[in-house]
Amino acid sequence: MRFIFTILICFGFFSCKQAPSGFEKSEIDRKNKIETLKNTITYNTSLDEQIPIYNKILGIDNSNLNAHQNLGVIYYELKDYKKAIIYETKVIDILKKSENQNGYPLSLLMRGKSKFELEDYRGCINDLKQAESLNIDYKDIYVYLGYAYLNLNQMENACKYFSISGEKGYSEAYKLISENCN
Repeated sequence: MRFIFTILICFGFFSCKQAPSGFEKSEIDRKNKIETLKNTITYNTSLDEQIPIYNKILGIDNSNLNAHQNLGVIYYELKDYKKAIIYETKVIDILKKSENQNGYPLSLLMRGKSKFELEDYRGCINDLKQAESLNIDYKDIYVYLGYAYLNLNQMENACKYFSISGEKGYSEAYKLISENCN
């Protein structure tokens, strides 16, 4: 009798759970597919091999911040700065609409660095000044601001940012100051 009662309790417990709806099941499937794809990327996966994986993730979820951000960094590393800007801009646009601002300063920094490499110094300054206003402590912001102002021949600003980058630990800053600011 105790055995039958236990079976009925177990059966009753499991039968009370509702099966996931079609939407919930497709959402679970989508997340599983993304995780499976992300797990194919290892330390030894080349940048070129990562691109199609992240593109597949974006095919499943076009608003996946990590995929956009990683593609932005990959294209920056591959020196395809125009594509890097496209992906970092997508991250910035998504984050502007979100309460979660994590990654926003880094995307501004990466987009600014890409603009610098394309010699869009004013665009670089615009992005990096926005990142600076968020009170983050990336010395690259100040290094690139210094170089951007230097390329625009705005020596006072260049020297100011080289000095800040030196204070933040950029070892070449004082050499740049001695060469350009005296």
